[in-house]
Amino acid sequence: MHSPRSELDLIDSKSFRKYLYRDAVFRDKFRREHEHFVNVLREEGVEVILLGDILKDDEKTRSMMDQCPNLVYTRDIVSVTRAGSIVMRMKSKVRAKEPEIAKLAVDKLGVPKLIEVSSPGTIEGGDLVYMSDETLLVGIGDRTNNAALKQLLGHLKENDLDTVIAVPLPQWAVHLDGLLMFLDRDLCVIHKQSLTGKSTLIKPNRRGSA
Repeated sequence: MHSPRSELDLIDSKSFRKYLYRDAVFRDKFRREHEHFVNVLREEGVEVILLGDILKDDEKTRSMMDQCPNLVYTRDIVSVTRAGSIVMRMKSKVRAKEPEIAKLAVDKLGVPKLIEVSSPGTIEGGDLVYMSDETLLVGIGDRTNNAALKQLLGHLKENDLDTVIAVPLPQWAVHLDGLLMFLDRDLCVIHKQSLTGKSTLIKPNRRGSA
């Protein structure tokens, strides 16, 4: 995770659209709420590792982090699976440096690299939703394209996946995990009206529609 710092000061009434925000933010409240979230996770026994702690001795990277007000959304830039890390590639130029930061962090933690998505692929972690250990849903829309999906499919066996379901997103949706979120192995919350497109079921040797 990443605790937001001075980079939030970049977001104001004139710049928020540039940085992909819907409005200017209440910065102090934003920071307090994130700190509370981290504390809640720790109270539940979750080990929380903060980017700022991992990279605290790297002045160049810390300076880069100060220019990334979306860095708090770490699930967008890297996903750690049983086989290693998936380092994303962002569509927006204002987020382009974030995967570089994530890559440095997972390298310092000794996490092996499964895949680093490359051009022309673009993908954000909010479009990756695991239905089970063997089945991954991938939202295809504004932030994640078919070129990135193709790269992911080349690493199915390494990640112990036997099924990928490509889910088309409506034009207005940012990420799949804003439309569908698993709470337990057999329980999920969905926005049904946004999941009406025809999904594609992909297995290593065959394709079908769902």
